[in-house]
Amino acid sequence: MRDTTELRTKRRARLVATAQEVFIAQGFRGATMEGIADAASISKATLYSYFPDKPAIFDAVAENVARDLTEIVAAELKGTDDPVDAVIAAVTAKHMFTYSLVRTSNFAQELFQTKDAVSAHHFERMNSSICESLARRLSEVRHDSQECAELLMAASQGIANAARSKDQLRGRIAKLRLLLDT
Repeated sequence: MRDTTELRTKRRARLVATAQEVFIAQGFRGATMEGIADAASISKATLYSYFPDKPAIFDAVAENVARDLTEIVAAELKGTDDPVDAVIAAVTAKHMFTYSLVRTSNFAQELFQTKDAVSAHHFERMNSSICESLARRLSEVRHDSQECAELLMAASQGIANAARSKDQLRGRIAKLRLLLDT
């Protein structure tokens, strides 16, 4: 039984990874369950045994992305002794990952809209967790760490939404250090 469960878990993870590629390449509206099944080299019936519909598989992709972003931030927060450097590196890494994964897609706007409609809960939880982690690290050097973390999250999101390139994104987030150095 354990082998079957382990195999099913691995197969599900592979299906989610394949679906992520399909959604990025074709958008939510352009992707189909049949197309995802074909890309994963499985039957449509097998795909439906894992996910009841396209929103369910999109939600699984979103859950994985939110988890990956949380892990990326956690790793960056431990990456240096200086709390401000660590926080800026963490926020930069979060947005660079998203930029590389989604913002370069021709369907970025549609994917973000679908995320908000189908999977907002994963990202609300992720953002809350990340904000708490940033505040904890900032508390080493600031008494207003929670407020600074919230401002940093909001400002960096605005920067990410307007960025036209990775270099612009990285450079503008680096300037947020001014908020933390006062």
